[in-house]
Amino acid sequence: KGFWCIPSVGSTVVVILISGNKVSSFVVGYSNIDKLIYVNESDYRFEIDDEKALLQLGDTQLQLTEKGYIIKTGEENLKTLLTDLVTAITKLTVTTGTGPSGVPINLADFQDIGNRIPKLLE
Repeated sequence: KGFWCIPSVGSTVVVILISGNKVSSFVVGYSNIDKLIYVNESDYRFEIDDEKALLQLGDTQLQLTEKGYIIKTGEENLKTLLTDLVTAITKLTVTTGTGPSGVPINLADFQDIGNRIPKLLE
């Protein structure tokens, strides 16, 4: 539990020794940071580095990267869920008095939505 600043390899780091003991020391300054991490008593985690920003509580995560967002709980993620939903809608047929219907008349709209999902979600 706590807050950590992980200095970059090769950066300048200022360390204070407590009573001259190398085992009892702590960092008080640095020239560059690779990663910031915060974890509280409820295991809420916030982490940021050059590639992503991560918020996590238990199995639930929200990540922000240059490619988009990742939202997931356990093995389930929002991108896969939405992609599966759009795929199922595009295959939708309805039983009628004259047999099954064709694909939805607005199929192109659903396909367009399916193509937009990866632009937002990684």
